[in-house]
Amino acid sequence: MSKSNSFKEKFKKFIAGNGFYAILAVCLVGAGAAAWVTVNNTIDSIDENNKIIEQKQSSSAEMPSWDFDKAEKTENKKDDIKIETKKEKSEKTETAKPKNQTEEKPAEKKENTEEKKEQTEEKKENKTLRPQPVTFIMPVEGNIITAFSNGKLVKDPTLDEWKTHNGVDIKVPVGSAVVACADGKIEKIYKDKLWGCVIEVSHSDGTTAHYCGIEPINNIKEGDIVRNRQQIGKTIQIPCEIAVEPHLHFAMKQDGKWINPLKHMGMEK
Repeated sequence: MSKSNSFKEKFKKFIAGNGFYAILAVCLVGAGAAAWVTVNNTIDSIDENNKIIEQKQSSSAEMPSWDFDKAEKTENKKDDIKIETKKEKSEKTETAKPKNQTEEKPAEKKENTEEKKEQTEEKKENKTLRPQPVTFIMPVEGNIITAFSNGKLVKDPTLDEWKTHNGVDIKVPVGSAVVACADGKIEKIYKDKLWGCVIEVSHSDGTTAHYCGIEPINNIKEGDIVRNRQQIGKTIQIPCEIAVEPHLHFAMKQDGKWINPLKHMGMEK
């Protein structure tokens, strides 16, 4: 018990003296050593993680080389790789559209062009068919013995009945020369039971002249173009007007209606 008591006293004296600082120093050294070990382990762990990351990056960085090798096999050189601009992308997108969409605009343009062409042709035709001034003359020289009735009924001495007289009767001997009253085209030459032989001639003002009781001369036929004062035939008898003096029954139509030929030609007010 004396020895243990003496040791305790000595230890207390040591602690009371410089021993406290020695113990503190030992503790600090131990703590520093422990901290160093911890830091060292942490650094080693970081280094190992960095190595793993570098390996992954190196492996991922090598991936494009495979694509490049593939490009070499397909004879695509690295220099041919081109970065597309926004304009090129938009053009590429438009090119990739379905054919029915890309071809609609040219088709519409073509249709519009054809419509305009047809309208232009129609205008030309209308311009060509527009009535033109025509110079008229009398087809024969003689007196008017029966006038245009303008829709009124008159007594027909041959048929002994009342009916309209849709032309004028010009008194001339049988066999008198008949000339075209204006430039025109012979549309029809035919025989009628009542009016005998008839020649119809169309004119550029939209009128058609009817020569009734006329025998066409030998060289006149349908489709011929005739000129003003050109002879087209000679007068003969008219069956439905045989009771009247020999004459040429001369009539004119416009827009499908009978008109007064003398008034239209400017020879009657």
